[in-house]
Amino acid sequence: MRTVRLAIGSLCLTICGLCNAADLSNYIAAVEYVRSLATTYDLQMKAKTEFDKAKDSTSRLMAGVKMSTKAKFEMRRMIATLNQLEVGDDVAPFVQGLANFYQQKIDLNDTLIDIATNMLGGPKPGFDYGKLMASSAETSATMEQIDEQIFKLANAFFVAMIDRRPDREGHASHLKITRAQRTELLKLIETLFGASLESKEATFAVNGAWLMRANLRKSFKAADDPW
Repeated sequence: MRTVRLAIGSLCLTICGLCNAADLSNYIAAVEYVRSLATTYDLQMKAKTEFDKAKDSTSRLMAGVKMSTKAKFEMRRMIATLNQLEVGDDVAPFVQGLANFYQQKIDLNDTLIDIATNMLGGPKPGFDYGKLMASSAETSATMEQIDEQIFKLANAFFVAMIDRRPDREGHASHLKITRAQRTELLKLIETLFGASLESKEATFAVNGAWLMRANLRKSFKAADDPW
């Protein structure tokens, strides 16, 4: 992911002279959204690999602790990045909402770590393991619901890039981003997600990237296209 961060940093420096600060902030917010989806997807793929390698219940529990710990680290980093963004009022609620979702996921990962740690501790007199397993299932379901809400934010981040000024026909037909920015954002999505965008078993993280790509491919004109 370090290579991705460096690439995005260079990208932002390249396009900074193409639009004003407000427009650029909405573009960068969309970039960070896509980037966060890619981080989530990367964690999910690594977790799948770890669980596939696990040969018994103990190794699966240990893999769960390991991956939840890694996820917490990455989500703290994403929250710090989102909190540092200087964005317009139209996109600020979505950036904050995304940060809040990741904080909720950190808390849920703490719960999963606690459950796995208790299970690894071995049988204890009077300990209700059925209740513990039910709590694990409930936590995982809540995590999935949050991932679904993050996926739905793709539309919000795209709408924030639509220029509300009417064209000659009275329609909001332009985006606030330039043609070059739209091309670069599409390229970023393809680079980070590749063939997974066409998978019939895609996760919510991949679906969020797919939806952003679909929106960017719509017939909106770019900021530097004729009005």
